[in-house]
Amino acid sequence: METSQTTQPIPSRWRKRLAWGLGSFAALLALAWVAVPPILKSQAEKFASEKLGRKLSVGSIDFKPWTLELEIKDLKLAQASGEGDQLSIGRAYVNAELQSLLRLAPVVDAVEIEGVRGSLTHVGDGKYDIDDILAKIAALPKSTEPPSTEPPKFAIYNIALKDWALQFDDRPVGKKHTLDELNLSLPFLSTLEAQREVKTEPRLAFALNGSRFDSTGQSTPFVQTRKTDATLSIKALDLAPYLPYLKAVMKGLPVQPVSAVLGADLKIDFEQNPKPAVKITGQITGQGIALNDAAGQEMLKVQGIKITAKEVQPLSGRVALDAIEITAPALQVRRGKDGQLNLLASSQLKSQTPVAINKEALRADSVTANGQKDFKNTSPAGVNTTPWSISIERVSLVQGSVTWSDEANTPRATLAAKDLNLQAKQIAWPFIAEDKAKEPQPIAFEGSSLVEQGSLTFSGTATDVKASVSAQLSALPLASLSPYWQSVLIPALSGNADVKAGILWQAQQGGQKAALQITLPQAQLSNVQLNQGKTRLAQLKSLAASGAQIDLVAQTVKVAKVAANGVQTRVERSAQGNWMALDWLRAANAPASSSSPTPAATPATSSTSADWKVSLAEVELDAPQLAFLDRLPNPAAKKPVAIDIAQLKASAKGIELQGSQLANKPIPINLSLNLAQGDAQSQGLTKVAADVGQIKLQGQITPAPLAVQLSGQLQRIPVHAFEPYFEDALNIDLLRLEASYNGKLQIAQTDAGFANAACRRCGARRAANHVARRGIGGFVWRGGGR
Repeated sequence: METSQTTQPIPSRWRKRLAWGLGSFAALLALAWVAVPPILKSQAEKFASEKLGRKLSVGSIDFKPWTLELEIKDLKLAQASGEGDQLSIGRAYVNAELQSLLRLAPVVDAVEIEGVRGSLTHVGDGKYDIDDILAKIAALPKSTEPPSTEPPKFAIYNIALKDWALQFDDRPVGKKHTLDELNLSLPFLSTLEAQREVKTEPRLAFALNGSRFDSTGQSTPFVQTRKTDATLSIKALDLAPYLPYLKAVMKGLPVQPVSAVLGADLKIDFEQNPKPAVKITGQITGQGIALNDAAGQEMLKVQGIKITAKEVQPLSGRVALDAIEITAPALQVRRGKDGQLNLLASSQLKSQTPVAINKEALRADSVTANGQKDFKNTSPAGVNTTPWSISIERVSLVQGSVTWSDEANTPRATLAAKDLNLQAKQIAWPFIAEDKAKEPQPIAFEGSSLVEQGSLTFSGTATDVKASVSAQLSALPLASLSPYWQSVLIPALSGNADVKAGILWQAQQGGQKAALQITLPQAQLSNVQLNQGKTRLAQLKSLAASGAQIDLVAQTVKVAKVAANGVQTRVERSAQGNWMALDWLRAANAPASSSSPTPAATPATSSTSADWKVSLAEVELDAPQLAFLDRLPNPAAKKPVAIDIAQLKASAKGIELQGSQLANKPIPINLSLNLAQGDAQSQGLTKVAADVGQIKLQGQITPAPLAVQLSGQLQRIPVHAFEPYFEDALNIDLLRLEASYNGKLQIAQTDAGFANAACRRCGARRAANHVARRGIGGFVWRGGGR
């Protein structure tokens, strides 16, 4: 059985409606094609002329509504005088897409702007010949709605700027800059996931003040791979002609540019896969970079810098660099007479407060639990706070130098660090750990340098909330610090310093407290000498501190051991009562100024929680030779106390200080030495014979209230050497007397004074030739051998 199917004809009424619809749409397109250009031309000229205050003229406008293509020709904006054009555009072409209506965001297939001619004149005092236009624009009504924090949505493809020429006339400096033959082609700029066919290959070419630059691009069929590669090469671009403008931008900052020559060899990839992306790889170089400080003095010179980009994605905020290499940087750090550092000084930025440890800054309250700074409260409203991601595989600095100059010190001090080398690896920002339970990957760095004739090595790790540094300074000559010693001491100081140190900083976050600690496993001064002319005043074989821990937040100092070895000096007091150390100090010998105000009385300060706490577990002193000379007891008779001391060994343990007060706890001590009467006429040190007087004591001393508990031996002590201290109480002229003592000595301080002095056995040995002055009345002497 066969069946037949017949097509039902469209009712005539629907054919009429379709015909009317198509006809109306065609009529609308025709009307837009005919009416939009003249209306747009007249309104654009009228509106822009009113709002800009300049005459704007448009040669012609062509609009194709069926393809949303708009073309404007011969657009001109007159100068303020009306005698020429401030800006002219030969042709502007835009090919929009109907997707723009659906997405409520511009989607453009092509943009071409050709034959742009523009001029800008700087007339002086920061004024330009377009200031009237800028004032008109600034006076336009502002939107009352807050700006969006989201990036604008758009998709623009096949961007072409052709045959541009711009001229800038800087009359105050007498220079004209010309940018012409500018041609720029970009495949796309987009923040939307729109995919259009790209026909433009990337290219940038221009001539700047006669110097030509060009780049080339290679494209693969976008309909298949949607990828275009471009290269940009700039060689030896000297920034000297443009430095006046950089200085104007950087006005008020601590640094001012002096010279730089830049270069670039970059590859730019435009890709849609499926979201549009721009990737930049290659190298940027700089040579002959020089910066001055705010006072116009040389601050930084860099022989060369090279930045190698692994992948930079500006649309997604990702920067990945292979390396940053800095060659021969030379930094000049100066402190002026006013104490201001040139790194910070400027005409607008002046430090009015002294540098101090800021405990609140160490707290880092804005650090979140994952170790990142929280900038929500510090960012202005409406600013996009989406963070950039930055990673650098390696940073290297070679053949660097740092010179320190201190004009605030008298005399002027200088220090130099040369052959500075620094390596840092795995730098990433922000510091985010892949596993939230672990700490972020820190930056690892290490370096070395020569400091004067000494050497410095250091290494460490750091994040934005924690840093640890280990350093070793070897054989630093103390003479290199002589300007600082000379501001305090008159004699010359020489010797070497060796220091091993560690620094730990940690911001407060979560349950962890802020910390700033310095550890000194070993710090030593060796072969120290104090000389005045050719006379040696003192020498020290070594002064070493080991196991030191300094907590700058808790204000505590703990030292395992302090040892002074090989001390040799002459301790002398003049007939006027001045110790020789006062003669070494410049402040003590400076003439008093009659105009100096009398300082106000300072109230006594008691120990508070703000005082530093110092703990010395062990202190040792080894002095092979000391000469003691005291001319004060009998200056008229010119009979001083002269004692030669040898093989002095002293030790104390458990010394604790709270501020300037010793802790009230017993301090174990040990003391041994040899002594004999010295030669008051000798200017140097006298070797003490081994068979003269000896002292050996051990016990403990409690500082407050004072309590002394000692036991030991005193053998053949030359009492006659100390006669000037008590000769007024004697009726005889004591020529020689040696005393010995073996037992214990206990002294305790009470409210009534000192008590409980005990002695087991004592004796005195008398030599011949005691000559009586006025007899022996009032003098009791009992001698006896041992």
